[in-house]
Amino acid sequence: MPPKIMFLALAASALASSGAGAAPAGLALEMTGHVETICRAEVRGKPGAPGEDPLPLQTLEEYCNSAGGYEIIVEPSPGLNGAILVVDGVGLPLSAAAPTLVSRSAHAGIASRSLHLRLPAGRPATGGTLTFRIVPLQAR
Repeated sequence: MPPKIMFLALAASALASSGAGAAPAGLALEMTGHVETICRAEVRGKPGAPGEDPLPLQTLEEYCNSAGGYEIIVEPSPGLNGAILVVDGVGLPLSAAAPTLVSRSAHAGIASRSLHLRLPAGRPATGGTLTFRIVPLQAR
């Protein structure tokens, strides 16, 4: 073995055996990281046939990793003003003047909710849109 390589090998073995790289007893190691907040609300499936009352909209899939929780809000188009959004069997009156709270969680979560739409009596189904938004909340 050439003298230069032999010297490096001896130095490396001396460091390894002397414990130069060992951590002292009682050492605490703290690691932190940051995860991006991701929140999603999506209606999945095909709506039922027009004329069904209440009209099945399938399911609302929600996911949010915000430690402070989240809210899901729905905003109807003017054509759906006065309709009732039925979420897991609970009716929520819709108004085009203000958003309607669909759900709220005090922590991160994943949920699936059934959705139906009930139009006001005597009003034909002429169409409209529902816009769902998910809003992460700040931890308290």
